[in-house]
Amino acid sequence: MLKKLAFCVLCLMTQPALSESYAEGTVTQLSVGTAYARVQLDAMVSAEGCANYTWYLLPLPPGEGKEMYAAVLTAKTSGQRVRLQLTGCNSGYPAIAHVYLL
Repeated sequence: MLKKLAFCVLCLMTQPALSESYAEGTVTQLSVGTAYARVQLDAMVSAEGCANYTWYLLPLPPGEGKEMYAAVLTAKTSGQRVRLQLTGCNSGYPAIAHVYLL
């Protein structure tokens, strides 16, 4: 039993850590295309080791991402602050995984 437990602990320790960063602010610019939306906040931060941080990208795969885009659009039109959870890079820019309205 102890060997199985030790094996499980070692397996968990060897899993790659998922990195995540957060950016918070007011949406100042927003553009949308077919594959992603670009979001710019009043306080941009370098995140996730991405090469560029002038925009954050919100991936919009077919049939997905509409709710997060709607939240960002709502924040832009109302001036409400947001917190963006960023995970990894997309085309060299931090990718948005979650949108929180504050």
